Amino acid sequence: MKKLISLGSLFVVAGLLMNACDLLEVEPAQSVSPEVVTENFESLEQLSQGVYAHMYRWGAYGNVMAIVPDLLADNGRLRPGASRHQSRTNNTASTGGHLSPMWQPYYEAINDINLVLKYIPEINLDEIEEDETDRDRILGEMYFMRALLYHDLTKTFGYEPGMVPNDFDVSVILRTEPVEDVPGADFRGRVPITDVYEQIESDLDNARTLLAEHGRTGSSASFFGNYAAALGLSARVALYQSEAGANSNHLERARDFAQQAMDAASDVGAGLTSGSAVAEMFGGNPNPEALFEVSIQNQDESLGVNDALSPYLLPAQWHANVPAEDFVDLFESSDERLAHYPFHEGSGYYYTVKYNQWNDVWTDNTPVIRYAEMMLIKAEAEAGLNDEGDALDTLNELRASRSASELDVSGNALMNAIMTERRLELAFEGHRWFDLKRRGMDIPKPAPTGQSTISYDDFRLLAPIADSQVELNDDLVQSPGY
Repeated sequence: MKKLISLGSLFVVAGLLMNACDLLEVEPAQSVSPEVVTENFESLEQLSQGVYAHMYRWGAYGNVMAIVPDLLADNGRLRPGASRHQSRTNNTASTGGHLSPMWQPYYEAINDINLVLKYIPEINLDEIEEDETDRDRILGEMYFMRALLYHDLTKTFGYEPGMVPNDFDVSVILRTEPVEDVPGADFRGRVPITDVYEQIESDLDNARTLLAEHGRTGSSASFFGNYAAALGLSARVALYQSEAGANSNHLERARDFAQQAMDAASDVGAGLTSGSAVAEMFGGNPNPEALFEVSIQNQDESLGVNDALSPYLLPAQWHANVPAEDFVDLFESSDERLAHYPFHEGSGYYYTVKYNQWNDVWTDNTPVIRYAEMMLIKAEAEAGLNDEGDALDTLNELRASRSASELDVSGNALMNAIMTERRLELAFEGHRWFDLKRRGMDIPKPAPTGQSTISYDDFRLLAPIADSQVELNDDLVQSPGY
């Protein structure tokens, strides 16, 4: 067996190569050795584990993807006198703002995934006395992760299928083969939105098939791609496509996948939290509702005081990004979720304890797919299918678990109630901006930011690509307006 290559070396090489082609001005001096990646199962397994580490980088769920979608919309605002995420809170048309920092860590992770998917099936397991279970589990996890990464990318840099207000019907660069050396790198343009969704659905089909039989189980399984998470992401992806022509097939798939995800949640120790336990649920490691979450276990893995989530949010550090007052006012006094947003007498502003340095200093897990989200997807799909009784039952079941009052609404009021519930339940978990965008809604801004409502046809609905990438690649078109 070949000598085991270090995980760090693989990260550096894959990252440099990805930057060379997508497309920062970097000159890599080496390439990934084919002898390493084709013949060493342990190296590929380590590389697959490293994909999860990309997810807690600053441009990913370590910071930007968790809280900026709320700051771009109406759940969060900038505390007066603070400056962190200022351009994002103010929706400034800047090529370095919005959610654009995700581009580099996401494509580096995708290249690592593509390496694993290309080479691990070629290894002769008999020669290394390895059974197919681990190989198929790794493959399933990587298909899940690639689907998640591309869905995050396409909803950030592109519109949803069938909903294109500015005739800009392309999404992102699509790569399903790894870039292994500089001569093999090529410049590519953005592909149609439908092409990216087709790839996402293909990856999810593979992920569900492989993880149903070979996926991890137990509470720590939520730190990795798993069967329940693959079902949950399938539900989310279907919901994002459902507004195009009110396609009932997508709504039915969203409803059914969400229910299947809830049915499978017990395999990863997840379920619906209720009562007083709601206040402390984000301190769980893992979160008791998590189907998938990004795990940062200790301070050594933390992004530190300058970049981690908690310093941006807590009064003890920067306290730069705060819940908007009109958002907090939406909670009933009995609602257990109100405990997630204490008021700080010293500053005079609310803050969130969803990221309260629960694991270590500046160290928190970030939930990406939760049981409660599945309930809300199911309720929204049921309402869209005119199954209003079922939708109301699903919505009230969630509200009852949070000690909120029972609702009795129908028609547009029911859908509005579901959207408000998503706002209350999923705040500062990376959803609000995308929820408004996927439904073709204008983006309200909280008082008193001085920002007006952002219409759905405003070019700022899409994130820009960094100028350095566009300037190096003649085939890469910038998002409109930047």
